[in-house]
Amino acid sequence: YIGVGKSEIGGDVKVKVTMDGDKIAKIEVLSHNETPGVSDPAFAGIPEAIIAAQSTEVDVITGATKTSDALIAAVNDALSQIKK
Repeated sequence: YIGVGKSEIGGDVKVKVTMDGDKIAKIEVLSHNETPGVSDPAFAGIPEAIIAAQSTEVDVITGATKTSDALIAAVNDALSQIKK
């Protein structure tokens, strides 16, 4: 499932969420225009945290709040496409 979240800094953050049954198995960042270096901790930590929690109710990464929010929004967008 492909999802897009908006960042106030870099615009669209596009992700691919792979499911294994009802579980979030993998989250890949396909594209973004966030600030390199500043956004890296969010791209490293948020997908891991979402997979570990099996939820997008995770803490944002300090210093990369906007990127974290956009990443979470993108995953939520992808998950919204799953037919329950």
